[in-house]
Amino acid sequence: MKKNHNNHFPDIEGLERELWKLRNEQGAFSHLIHEDILQVMVATKNFITLASEKQTYDENLCHKICDLMDEAINKLKLIHEKVAFHSIKSLGLKGAVFELVNKVKKDYNIDIDFDIEESKIDSVDEYTKLLIHQILTELVKNTAYHSNSKEANIKIDRQKSILCVEYKDSGYGFYNSEKFWRSGLNGVKHSIYTLNGEMKIETSPGKGFFFKSLIPIV
Repeated sequence: MKKNHNNHFPDIEGLERELWKLRNEQGAFSHLIHEDILQVMVATKNFITLASEKQTYDENLCHKICDLMDEAINKLKLIHEKVAFHSIKSLGLKGAVFELVNKVKKDYNIDIDFDIEESKIDSVDEYTKLLIHQILTELVKNTAYHSNSKEANIKIDRQKSILCVEYKDSGYGFYNSEKFWRSGLNGVKHSIYTLNGEMKIETSPGKGFFFKSLIPIV
């Protein structure tokens, strides 16, 4: 009788997904630190050097230094938010989205309605839930930073073995070409493909933004 070795070997596909996630996050953190925070710190140092060479107090120069320091602090907070992901296992996906919505309301005064039936997504694996939460976080940031929309909508539904994730806002919109995508949308695309899903984006200048993804659930 042939032995079944499936229980004796690791989930290779799962390991590859975890490795991809780690590389992706490491690359994003490295880029953020080098391209953003390091540049701010270099500029701050140059202004401090310039201030030390002056014989008199320069109020405008001091304000520039303080503004740069504030910018560096805010970027470090952003890294902390990226690292300190909520425990989907303890909050549940709906609870994590609820917390995200409240934070966006507080920080950016954006009202986000969300429709998630917890009973339909309870059996979805934790890794998929985590990536969906990351995807929604990126989409919400896109609204907050670039769209000027004060309202958005999130909907997550499940039809048999397909999970449907929808997001829309009524903001500026943009030309619907990947060359106009910012890093956040490219990250969303990679996350969807990691889950063997598909996505579509409908947008154009002045027409808002609509995102839909279909993700197979094993």
